[in-house]
This record gives sequence, C-alpha cells and structure tokens, in this order.
Amino acid sequence: MTAAVQRIENSDLPIRCRDCISRRDGFCAGLAPAELTRLHPYIVRKRLPAGEEILSQGVLNSSYVHVLDGTVKLTATQPDGVEQIVGLRFSGDFLGQRFARDVGFTAEAATDVEYCRVSKSALDALADSNTAVAHQMHQWVATELQETRELMLTLTQRDARQRVAGLLYRIGHRQTPCAISTRIELPLSRAEIASYLGLTIETISRQLSALKRDGLIAIERKTLITVFDMGKLAGAAGIKHSSA
Repeated sequence: MTAAVQRIENSDLPIRCRDCISRRDGFCAGLAPAELTRLHPYIVRKRLPAGEEILSQGVLNSSYVHVLDGTVKLTATQPDGVEQIVGLRFSGDFLGQRFARDVGFTAEAATDVEYCRVSKSALDALADSNTAVAHQMHQWVATELQETRELMLTLTQRDARQRVAGLLYRIGHRQTPCAISTRIELPLSRAEIASYLGLTIETISRQLSALKRDGLIAIERKTLITVFDMGKLAGAAGIKHSSA
C-alpha cells in the first residue's frame, strides 16, 4: 500500500526528481509537486569527478547548488593570493548566497560529486512567494554562519588533537549519520587538512598516529580511516556527540 501511494504521489513530479534523495530528506522535500515542477526548467543535474570546479569565486552570483552526493571543498583566495580552505559541504547541503552580487568562494568537488544547479532568479522568485521556502533559505545562511563560528572556535581554542579528532568526527557524522562506528573516506589530503585546521602536515600525521595508538581509529590507507566509536572520538575532540 505504501509503495502504491508513493508512486501515485510521485506521478506529479518531473521524472528525474521522483527517486532523488533530496525529494525524501533534502531541500526538495519541502516543495509541493507544483513548486518543483515550476522550478524544473531551471534545474540542471550534473556529475563531476574529484578536482573539478563547481562555482568560481568572483563570478556573477547566478545560481545555487544542491549537493546530492559526495563532498565539496570551499576555498577563498585572499587579496595576497593565498588560498584558504573555508569549509566542506556534504550530501544534502546547499551552496548559495542570496543577497551577494558575486560568488564569495570557489566550490570544488573534493570527491566525485552529483549535484543540481538551480537558477538563482527562479528560486529567489519562488522564495518571494512562499514563506516556507524563504525560511529554508535563511536556514542555509544560519548553517553557514554556525560552521564559520565553529571553525573560528577550532582555530582559536582547541589544541591539535581536538582539531584533528573534530574534523574526523564531523566528516564521519555527515557521511554516515547515527553510526556508532564508521569508515571515513577523507575528502582532503594531509596538506589540505593542515591548511583547513591551521596546523602543519607533520602535526596532522602525529595526531592521526596518536589517535590510532589510543585505539580510536585505524588508518587503512591515507584516504580511508575506520572510527571504532564515534562517541569516544567526539570526546577526544572536546565536542558533544550527536546520535541523530
């Protein structure tokens, strides 16, 4: 009965949206079929391999990006030309700055990524006529601000062990929510992790080895790490473990 009801409900949706994960628990879950149909002509779905650019810093801000699968690395180039990693985005996240004229960061596929690119003008128009959509867009901004605050806290108040454990915890929690133990596919190189956390490559290697020695993780290869207990890893990071 449930499957039959689901098929009837989905029959009003554009074909490529019917089995999309976003329709179940992402941004599009909050859209009525008529609203999604209205947006459909302004949505382009893409797959990109790791290393490819999705958005470019400084270009006209004309679209939003909804990450369906994979991890996206955000970087910002400073006036002196230094490039700094400023964030990571995962499946279910939205990239966009509603009131900015130009894109304020570069978004690059850190892993193979699937995403939808949505016309900014089309989604803004929908938000102007739908308070629920407008509220959700404000939530994106709040999430981005929260991540910025957390990064600032990490860089100013946490030691090297807490920084590394915290990054592993966040990636693991986003890749496999609710898992007690998990295998993490690292989307960043050691050099990129060092840049993101404000540490040296040598310090990153030492802290990973210490977490391994303490029985919290196993390093299967440079990009694959097993976490034995997410709660204990959160404790090492000095943050509260979320089981949701």
